[in-house]
Amino acid sequence: MRMLIVFLFIVTHIWWPHATTTAAPAPAPPPPASLPIGSIILFAGDIVPEGWLLCNGQNVSRMTYFPLFYVIGTLYGSGDHIRTFNLPDFRGRFPLGLQQEQRSGVAQGGVDHVTLTTAHLPSHVHSSGSLNARSDGGHSHLYDDPGHDHGGQTGLSSYSKGTWPMAGLKGGNGNDHNVHSHTINKDYTRITIQSGGAHSHIVEGQTGPEGAGQAFSVMPPYQTINYIIYAGPDFSANIG
Repeated sequence: MRMLIVFLFIVTHIWWPHATTTAAPAPAPPPPASLPIGSIILFAGDIVPEGWLLCNGQNVSRMTYFPLFYVIGTLYGSGDHIRTFNLPDFRGRFPLGLQQEQRSGVAQGGVDHVTLTTAHLPSHVHSSGSLNARSDGGHSHLYDDPGHDHGGQTGLSSYSKGTWPMAGLKGGNGNDHNVHSHTINKDYTRITIQSGGAHSHIVEGQTGPEGAGQAFSVMPPYQTINYIIYAGPDFSANIG
């Protein structure tokens, strides 16, 4: 029964004149009937009008702003989990529409500065440049082998006279013999160097590093301004 009374109060009093506060807010005309509780608009002034709250993520009373709490609940934070809840926080942020109609998709994200790594770069190759070794054609190496010898030839053999008996023959003597020498022929080492065929050389290494890895801004040109959310009248002031 109590919940029914609260619901009827919201329906019948949601557009009532705004309650006065001690903060002396800027005067504001009643919002049009088409503006629902929870609407967020840009606001260029310094003092937030009655019935509106600055979207700065602050904790506010669930009882005082029950109509707004009824609309957004704890989507933007649960406050102290008992008496308060959080407002949306648009400080340093811009709004981004949800992919589809859903309450669970409310989130914050993005950064204003990024640092690129190699993982962010598209696949690519670098030309080899001066690191490329030129291919060398076939070639051969000359080797001059003039040959050699070891001493030329041996000396002449010596001899001496001799006598010898022969049966049935008269004695005699003689000095027949074969005077000769031995020649050592010249020879060669026969070293052979094969011709080198066409080939190339592989050069391994890397180019010197470039860049400093400094973060850079991805912010487009901007103008700062406040976001405010329509909370409706002070609900607690009308309970009695």
